Amino acid sequence: MDETLTSLTSIETFLDKIQEMNHAILRKDKDAATEFPSILKLLIKKIKIAGNNPLTRQWWYDVMTS
Repeated sequence: MDETLTSLTSIETFLDKIQEMNHAILRKDKDAATEFPSILKLLIKKIKIAGNNPLTRQWWYDVMTS
């Protein structure tokens, strides 16, 4: 019984940490989106103009992973 309670407590603590990390990520994403709206708009416009070009997809990948 004690082991089950300890396991459940550990799981609950772990889930709380995951939720905190998720909220932190969402806050950072929101901050980035509001801080750089013109850059994001330009990137989206470039993708829409360029379409499905492999070079554009590589450029987009390089930008998003750097």
